[in-house]
Amino acid sequence: MLKKFQPNLSCSPSALKFGEFGVAERLPIVDSIIKEGFSAIAEKEHDIKAFAAQKEPIAVDKFRSLPLSGLPVGVKDIIDTADMPTQHGSPIYKGNQPKADAAIVSLIRRAGGQVLHKTVTTEFAFLTPNITTNPHNITHTPGGSSSGSAAAVAAGMLPFAIGTQTGGSIVRPASYCGVFGFKPSFDSLPTVGTKAFSWSLDTLGFLAPSVPDMQLLWSALMQTAPIKPIVPRPLTIGVAKTALWHDATDDIKDAMETAAEALSKEGASLVHIEWPELFDQAFDAHQTIHDYECCRANAWEMDTYPGLISPMLMETLQAGLRVTRADYVSANSIAASARDAFAQIQETVDVILTPPAPSAAPATLQSTGTSIFNRFLTLMGVPCMNLPAYVNSEGLPIGIQLVGRKGEDDAFLALAHKVWRQL
Repeated sequence: MLKKFQPNLSCSPSALKFGEFGVAERLPIVDSIIKEGFSAIAEKEHDIKAFAAQKEPIAVDKFRSLPLSGLPVGVKDIIDTADMPTQHGSPIYKGNQPKADAAIVSLIRRAGGQVLHKTVTTEFAFLTPNITTNPHNITHTPGGSSSGSAAAVAAGMLPFAIGTQTGGSIVRPASYCGVFGFKPSFDSLPTVGTKAFSWSLDTLGFLAPSVPDMQLLWSALMQTAPIKPIVPRPLTIGVAKTALWHDATDDIKDAMETAAEALSKEGASLVHIEWPELFDQAFDAHQTIHDYECCRANAWEMDTYPGLISPMLMETLQAGLRVTRADYVSANSIAASARDAFAQIQETVDVILTPPAPSAAPATLQSTGTSIFNRFLTLMGVPCMNLPAYVNSEGLPIGIQLVGRKGEDDAFLALAHKVWRQL
């Protein structure tokens, strides 16, 4: 039997009504959030191990006129920072100090965010686990590859963290750790200065305590007006169990059914989404594109330091060398056809509901779980979000995943907020 899950809002700007105050009045709130976060770090970081590097904050008064007003933001340790090491979760890059910030870090600083923490990533943001544990049970994985980003927000150490997703590396750890994880439309946020793994798939995104916090960070970085509430009308929600439904545990199936029932009671019309064979072909095409690109994006590391690459990663890199150019071109053609077909389906609904992961966080630190419920959607380039809606009998979070239309991220964030409130 699932229960409702209550996200940790101790570092949430929105929970403290940050947006309702003028610029000067926000500064004490920011000070409070920073102190709360560092207190949580002192208490929990020894067990959770979310950070690869940290630095001290500066006086928030410097950020008085900027949208984020000095709020702290953690960034995944594959994203370059000029004032902290960027080590990519790999011994190859131990102590590596970039000369410049990645584009996303510069955008955060321009908006008045303080980048105080580098969050732990798996090796090159792939599958080999690093040291981070799950805040809800430290014997369980936090997911990956944005392990530290999800765990830090879940533990109340940060109001925001930046992650990346190539398969399921934002949505899955968000589900495992019980936070909101937003993967925007592909190419919405600049990946310049972020270590590439698959240039056709790599997508930057956010982890945060609530949807309004996501909206705050998104508006600040995109330099847009605050997102308006969605029109108060009943929603049409597509329910996509996908061809992988048999891989979902009872907890995940119960979460989907419970969420669908709750939304229906709020007046939503539910539409079953058929999963054509083309989408199964696109699922396989993700692997082909992923493998073909990753062995080229990491060619220097493969050739120069093969002994410092984990066996799991090296196996995938070598498999990529066996993917032919013809296979790669064919996979991209399938992906393009699937995007067109998926967009047509999306025109019939406001948002799609689907699982974010096949289970709650597995009881292991030797694996970060599987991205089978995320890969197709990453390939589609559409915005996705985990909503941490439920908790199972073991006290572990169980999420649901929402999917929006490509390029309509502002509307999607407003829809996600409405769905969350209805749940």
